[in-house]
Order: sequence, then structure tokens, then C-alpha cells
Amino acid sequence: MLPFLLLATRVEDEAADDEYAGMLRCAGLEEHQLHRVRLEAAPMPAIDLDRYAGVRAERIGRVMELVRHNAADHHLADGPAQRGRDEALRRQQSLATRAWLYGYDVEAMLSAALAGRAVRAT
Repeated sequence: MLPFLLLATRVEDEAADDEYAGMLRCAGLEEHQLHRVRLEAAPMPAIDLDRYAGVRAERIGRVMELVRHNAADHHLADGPAQRGRDEALRRQQSLATRAWLYGYDVEAMLSAALAGRAVRAT
């Protein structure tokens, strides 16, 4: 079995460790089966998604693309570029534009995967 990948963002060490332990416990995984990358601790490293369980690889790839974009775009210094970004966000973004992210039904996806049906990661 390929390991799973946890892209973690919890700033507090205790909370991050509790989250990781909870994922291991609830999923019934051993530490070698869940690789954790703490995105708040360092720049996101290059990650080869082929090394991880593929049930959600397509969706994870989309999330990683969004994270890379936001890492630069959401940390602009005050000034014209930052104000332009803020105005663009007001015009373009809503939860509806991110339905693939916020409306994701993980239970339905896992049920389909376990039943051997084709899974679309949107």
C-alpha cells in the first residue's frame, strides 16, 4: 500500500501533533503509512504525488496548485499590488468558485473507491 499524504497547516506544535495522531488512530494507519508535511514550518517542498495513495491524487494536485498560488499572492506587502489583489478577490472569489474544494464529499468518494467504481476527484 502506498502511504497517504497529510498537508498540515496547524501552527501550534501540540495541535499539529494531535491532528496527526488522530489521523493515524481514526484511519487505522501506522506512522510509515501517513507522511506529514507541515506547510507552516517551511516552504512547501516538491512532492511527487505518485509516491502516495492515489484515491485523491487529482484533487490533491489541484489543492497544491492553489496553495502555491496563495503562498505568493496572499503575502504581498502593502501597496498597489496588494490593493489590486484585494479588489480582484472581491470581484472573483466566493465559496461557489471553490465548490470543488469546500463542497467535497469525502464519504461518497471513499465509498465509490472501496466499491471499485471510477472516482472523479472533483
